[in-house]
Amino acid sequence: QYRTGPYRWIGGVRYQDEDLFDSQTTYRLGVSRILGDGNTVLWTNYGTGYRVPTFNELYFPFMGNPGLVPEESNSYEVGLWDKVGKNEDVELVYFHNDFENLIQWREVAPWVWQPVNVANATTQGLEFSFNQQLSDNWSHSLGFTRLSIWTDGDPLLRRPKYSGSYQLAHADGRDSFSLAACYTGRRFDAKTFPGPDVVGGYLVVDVAASRKLGSGTTLWLRINNLLDKEYEAAANYPSPGWNWLVGLSREL
Repeated sequence: QYRTGPYRWIGGVRYQDEDLFDSQTTYRLGVSRILGDGNTVLWTNYGTGYRVPTFNELYFPFMGNPGLVPEESNSYEVGLWDKVGKNEDVELVYFHNDFENLIQWREVAPWVWQPVNVANATTQGLEFSFNQQLSDNWSHSLGFTRLSIWTDGDPLLRRPKYSGSYQLAHADGRDSFSLAACYTGRRFDAKTFPGPDVVGGYLVVDVAASRKLGSGTTLWLRINNLLDKEYEAAANYPSPGWNWLVGLSREL
């Protein structure tokens, strides 16, 4: 990292040497600039990526694909953060990713899955977030993502066009509470043979609370899927219904 005036420069390089594949060098470059009185920041990043197939993707019995080649990518993003009020801030980000030989699982026969290289794919979209401090102890945040996808191979799986989240939080030093709602929109998934199908969206609400009992001991409670929503994050794999956990944690 390097700072000069209102600018902050970030760079990184990674060299990867694999026994089964060629060596590869990837990198990341970024710069941000503080605007005006310091309440606005404009930034951008560019980077390359390289992912070799995992052991299971290559050799899992009856399902691995030894013919896989590494996945490569180029990506960039441009963002603007602004403190719009005394207790509020917003951030808007545009992102773009180009993939070559993207790896994902495909149903090659009824109930027979195998990882394959998708020829080429591009994803791009917008992310928006809003954060507000409601009082000394209460805050909330809102996020939204809009994603577009192009591919000359299989449709990309489990990537919704629209997704969003909302969180309400409280903390006063002794007690804490949070309510989180996450929405995942319609998306392609390998639901039926011979190819991907569109599965519906879902909204999941979780609640968490804790209280410090003193002497480093905390009592906590989590309620997952508060509305008992029936949904599948991955097709044919039902997610748990309403459930709760309670416990004690202690610092040693």
